[in-house]
Amino acid sequence: MSSMLSFTVKMEVQHLFFDRKAIQNAVARGERRGLSRHAGAIRLRARRSLKRVSKAGRKKADRARKKQKYKKGKFKDPTISKPGKPPKIHSSGDMNPKKILYYFDQFSGSAIVGPVRFNTRFNAVQALEFGGRVPIYKGSRRKRKLVRMVTIRPRPFMRPAEEAERAAFEKRMADHLMPG
Repeated sequence: MSSMLSFTVKMEVQHLFFDRKAIQNAVARGERRGLSRHAGAIRLRARRSLKRVSKAGRKKADRARKKQKYKKGKFKDPTISKPGKPPKIHSSGDMNPKKILYYFDQFSGSAIVGPVRFNTRFNAVQALEFGGRVPIYKGSRRKRKLVRMVTIRPRPFMRPAEEAERAAFEKRMADHLMPG
């Protein structure tokens, strides 16, 4: 009697190599951490570039402005930043350009960094970053009248912060993707 024995050998070859899902999860976790930290570093650098004008500095500028009123020539206010340099901060409430936030979007795998847009008719932060024309109004909200249009020359603070952190980004990502 000849009996045929048949059997099947099933080997799970995947277990002998890398665990693909675990590696993908680790890389995704490292990317999230790296991008989030990079966005936080950009925010920190941008906030630190904005300098606050002290009350003493404003009083000193007011005295100089009153003296200049009686002299010929154009007054150069020390509390206003030069074009091309980051803006100086004069307010401390809700209308403060130092309110810079960052957000990491898990679905698109990208990070967004930028100042909060104020609830106004024009975007003052955008005018500071890129330059532009801004209206100056006088009066209460209901009886508001346009006094004049002012041209603001660019005083970027987000672009220089991103450019300064770009070099550190590659190192930061390498550290988070290849720990140890």
